[in-house]
Amino acid sequence: MNDHQSPHPFIKDGHTAKFSLKLDKLSICFHDDNAEHVAKTCGLLISDHIDKLPGMTVTSNRRYMASCRLLLPFDSASQETVCFEAGPTVGPASYRLEFNPSKLTKDGLDDLVVFLNSTIDPDPLEFFRGGRITRCDVAVDLPGCHLEDLIVRTSVCRSMGFTLIGKG
Repeated sequence: MNDHQSPHPFIKDGHTAKFSLKLDKLSICFHDDNAEHVAKTCGLLISDHIDKLPGMTVTSNRRYMASCRLLLPFDSASQETVCFEAGPTVGPASYRLEFNPSKLTKDGLDDLVVFLNSTIDPDPLEFFRGGRITRCDVAVDLPGCHLEDLIVRTSVCRSMGFTLIGKG
């Protein structure tokens, strides 16, 4: 179970109310010092796209030689899109992974770990421990709270956005 999605209390007008948090988007970049490993990963992604995995599309973009979209879990009717990129054309990150952790099921996470284990040279544990989080979107539900009631402060932040749903 994703405990980070369970409601937590907060105080509004002297009364305790409930709110919930969830990770909405997570991007992780990893640098591999061995350019040969990265080139092999790109070749493997392209060959897998042509021959093997259904639900996987591989293209290239201006930042990466191989940009792969996976629908995880592979054998499920309810799937979440995960983006994995390899072979940077600019920048230092050899690999980039982007997904929505709150929508990826346990089976989807298992399939992602198997995919990473069979695609890149560093093992998934090394990838997640040594990777750098470059984007983290957090969604906070504050039922009954209005935007004008909020004060949001951050010491370092490049961008911050607010989305109002319903009457919020």
